[in-house]
Amino acid sequence: MNTSAKIIDGKVIATRIKDRIQQQVKKMDKKPGLAAILVGDDKASAQYVKLKKKACEYTGINFHRYSFEGDCGQQEIIEAIKFLNEDPDVDGILVQLPLPAKYNEDKIITAIDPKKDVD
Repeated sequence: MNTSAKIIDGKVIATRIKDRIQQQVKKMDKKPGLAAILVGDDKASAQYVKLKKKACEYTGINFHRYSFEGDCGQQEIIEAIKFLNEDPDVDGILVQLPLPAKYNEDKIITAIDPKKDVD
């Protein structure tokens, strides 16, 4: 019985996947677009969005960042989502969670067209 573990390098695998996506995007007539919505000033959330932007830049996917202050109205965020739902340049929408406590996450997330919800 062979009980030795195989060590995998996650960074190498991730790079291979991103390279494959990059090649697929290069062949497309219209580049896909990802919109990320960031609400408030959570540092971890901002870092996550920054990494998504970097991955999009690497692969050739258009990246659109929408930032809102933590004290903006919930309806303002929902209106932005409605706009993005209709925007032909946006193929995927990501609302970075967690949202500040004052917002109803379910209401905001359900405003995303299911065809564009990347989570």
